Amino acid sequence: MASSLSFNSSTHNDARGLWRRDRVFWMIFALAVVLGLAYNAAVMIGFGPDELRHMAYVRLLLDEHRFPLQLPNGSEYGGAHSYHPPAYYLLLVPFYALGRGLPGEGVWHLLRFVSLGLCLAALPMIYDIAWRAGTIARTEPRTEEDASARTNIARFAVAGVALLPIWGMTGGIINNDSALLLSVVAFVWLLFVRFADELSWKSAALLGLVFGLGALSKATMYSEPKVDSSGRIFPSE
Repeated sequence: MASSLSFNSSTHNDARGLWRRDRVFWMIFALAVVLGLAYNAAVMIGFGPDELRHMAYVRLLLDEHRFPLQLPNGSEYGGAHSYHPPAYYLLLVPFYALGRGLPGEGVWHLLRFVSLGLCLAALPMIYDIAWRAGTIARTEPRTEEDASARTNIARFAVAGVALLPIWGMTGGIINNDSALLLSVVAFVWLLFVRFADELSWKSAALLGLVFGLGALSKATMYSEPKVDSSGRIFPSE
């Protein structure tokens, strides 16, 4: 498929934002929205993986101003998930406070929309990462055909994530995997795209902040694959 994007010699150094004028990207994005909304509607309330425990965590934060804990008998206080850090749930608290007066199961669907928003926010960065990976795999693109090939790589990368059923389910339920996904993608984007050529104390601080927020959303952030600024991926130990 030919690219509809214009090409210039500076795109190798700054591929950020090309997705904004890529109509194919927006078509994939729209399909991802539909997929997430379909799962939001189709998955019965409380039947997402650990969804009841995730919701109980949010209620506990708002109603009792305390974190979950395990009781001496091994059960979880208030039925709240006691193994996860609080960042994702703290994000949900204001939405829950605003929406718990909604009729029926409206507040559940509202919090599920937050998960979908987190998943969707990762897609433009996935596009940028894939586009830059294409530029590193070869020399700087000098023709329209080279730029078109990289654009198609970026499109396929986004589609390969956004159209997965597991992605749609993650965006359609209350689950901190959505926050983990965004944190991991944002960390790689900062390292691989935004600060690839200008690592400094400022960039290191921002990378640390994003990594920390990810770890405070789900501790498995520590076990994600390591990616250096040259694009090499190292498995977790």
